[in-house]
Amino acid sequence: FFFQAEDGIRDHCVTGVQTCALPICRLVHDDRLVNSVGGYHWTSRHAGQFGVRAFALPGVDLHRIEAAVDDERRRLLQEGPSADEMARTRVELMNQAYSRLETVLGRTETLGSYAYYQGRVGPDSVGEDLARYDRVTADDVRRAAEKYLSAPCVKACVLPDQIGRAHV
Repeated sequence: FFFQAEDGIRDHCVTGVQTCALPICRLVHDDRLVNSVGGYHWTSRHAGQFGVRAFALPGVDLHRIEAAVDDERRRLLQEGPSADEMARTRVELMNQAYSRLETVLGRTETLGSYAYYQGRVGPDSVGEDLARYDRVTADDVRRAAEKYLSAPCVKACVLPDQIGRAHV
């Protein structure tokens, strides 16, 4: 779940990077550059982190992958998500939220997070956050993308050496 006013919009933006059809189809299926691509976003009390991970197929030039990811980022900044991308993302986010509530541990962690981050715990806490997913629009995502995805970023390539150790 998310804990700040814009976190729901960022979740849509980030999960859109992960689940929307175009980046996955393009990078994995069409261009055959990577075997998987995904986005992540962590919210904490004072700061957050956003990232995109793409796992290159053997022999693929990493600059081509970087260019393709940058193209998709620019597309999201310029066009925003399509209705299909919004629907896929909403389903994915709701699925993740409900999956966390399936176990007693998941429910306890969720309520503990509300108490810690928001200072509130109540039976409506979960429903209030789930309702925020439904209120996010494509324009909200475009604005969040403009704010967070147009900023300077750090790019890193991790390559194994000949005996499998990682080098950055």
